[in-house]
Amino acid sequence: MNPATPKKQEANLEYQSHEMERLVNQLLQESAAAGLAFTQGGRLKVNMGNIYYEQKKYTLAIKMYRMALDQTSNTHKETRYRIMRNIGNALMRLGRYQDAAQSYESVIEIKVDHQACYNLVVCYYILGQLDKTKSVFVKMLIVRHYDSDEENNDIESDNNAVLRVCISKALKNL
Repeated sequence: MNPATPKKQEANLEYQSHEMERLVNQLLQESAAAGLAFTQGGRLKVNMGNIYYEQKKYTLAIKMYRMALDQTSNTHKETRYRIMRNIGNALMRLGRYQDAAQSYESVIEIKVDHQACYNLVVCYYILGQLDKTKSVFVKMLIVRHYDSDEENNDIESDNNAVLRVCISKALKNL
């Protein structure tokens, strides 16, 4: 038995991803035509986007993520924020830093997290927007980490106050 050549493997993966996309779209259309609510449609699109992302097909990944975003209600903020972060990541891979920055800005409006802030800092730095770079960097440093094992609000508040003063002084010196 001969192992498949890399070109045959790549063609097979591409065929499988297109076939999967076709089948998912068919399933969604048939369920909509039958009046059924297929609630996992958004999740399927996210999974397809993740597959395209891993295949470095970032444009197709963005398409799937946006379709998933359209199918995800506003009440599922955590899911929407993750999808928007995925869109930003794919846009960065394509070198579309302005678009990626807009996606990350939307993410941190919902939930400030270190990954989105860090990527936004990188986007602004590449775009030469140093004031925005500085502003997001400060926001990233102030984000509180939640650790269920260690929770002492008084100490955390004092540490955040000290951190804010240190950051302010450091940024003034830049």
